[in-house]
Amino acid sequence: MRSFRRVAVPLFVAGALGWPGVIPATHAQVSEDTRVVEGQVVNGTAGGGSVDGLAVVFHEEGISRHDHRRANSDADGRFMFDEIVFDPEMQYGVSVDYRGAFYGTDLDLSQGSPPASITVYEVTDAEGILTVSTASILIGEVDEASQRVRTLEIAKLVNATDRTYVPGPDPMGMVRFGLPSGAQGLQVSTNLLGADVLQVDVGFAITGGVPPGEHDVMYAYDFPYSASQASFARSFRYGAGNVRVLVPLEVARISSRDLEGPESVDIGSRSYQLLTASDVPRGSRISFDLLDLPRASLGDRLGRSAGQVPMEYIAPAGLLLLMTALIGIALWMRGLARPVFVSGMGDGAGNEVERDRIIHEIAELEDNYEGGGLSETQYRRRRQALMARMAALATRGPARPG
Repeated sequence: MRSFRRVAVPLFVAGALGWPGVIPATHAQVSEDTRVVEGQVVNGTAGGGSVDGLAVVFHEEGISRHDHRRANSDADGRFMFDEIVFDPEMQYGVSVDYRGAFYGTDLDLSQGSPPASITVYEVTDAEGILTVSTASILIGEVDEASQRVRTLEIAKLVNATDRTYVPGPDPMGMVRFGLPSGAQGLQVSTNLLGADVLQVDVGFAITGGVPPGEHDVMYAYDFPYSASQASFARSFRYGAGNVRVLVPLEVARISSRDLEGPESVDIGSRSYQLLTASDVPRGSRISFDLLDLPRASLGDRLGRSAGQVPMEYIAPAGLLLLMTALIGIALWMRGLARPVFVSGMGDGAGNEVERDRIIHEIAELEDNYEGGGLSETQYRRRRQALMARMAALATRGPARPG
């Protein structure tokens, strides 16, 4: 199976990984509107090593240029970049590579010269430090013509230690997630820095390190079904504190011997069936069955046999729309401690209208970017603003029946 890479990461990753055509930052003259970035590298591991002499990289990314320059940290980990000509159309960040792991942060220079702090950690290849606190699986929609189910998963990967997990030389040590049999059209988004994605027959692997803290891994794909039912089964390499499975009521019925439920959950104006499980052990497998799926018509079956375009070429646009439309669900799941009945994502009809408007804008943005109408910088900036609006809307306080 071919590998697929689509990983969302902050801007400074691009420069550190080596953009084609990157040139050293030079300025013929220094504008009055200049900045000085001063910061410090700190080792967050108790008793960790020295941060003296680390190569800190300052990144400037714009539509037409990608510049970077370097400075070494001193014995206290301090560094400085001066004579930075501020351009509101540019984005800025600092990064450092420490013991094979990548760290960094974006910088907002619009209000002046903020201090920059980068925390690094000692490393370990002990995979046992990784856990998943919450795993959410959402069955989005069904393409009855191709008989494939579109699915979104959100995993919260946790490293509760003060060391960064870095895989050893064994490829099996990479961070891995399982996929159901026949999965295609994989799309992955994660906030892990310097990450790359490799798809294999039974799932996918993420290269790079996992620093202390909680990290989101969001991935979408589709998998096949036959007749009017499908069996979903996959392993949980890192276990899971909580597993949630959501299936729209109008898409299919759901049943499982491994999960509790289903229970009825309303999110916005749509009704879902919810299956749950808690304290899933490492290496466990869970499965559920989707029943009463729509059957392909005779015309659909004949069209497929005549040579239909593979699903992997037509799924991404729909999956991207699905992923963006369900950001509110991801935020809601973040605070879900037990199954509850939620009547809406906001505090009234106005929130519902605003949420639908944001979803529509996100969908248009994705289409424009995929069609080449936006640069990477324009796309990221606009999407970040829309996500902020969605997050703010979701935190206004959902109305719940007493």
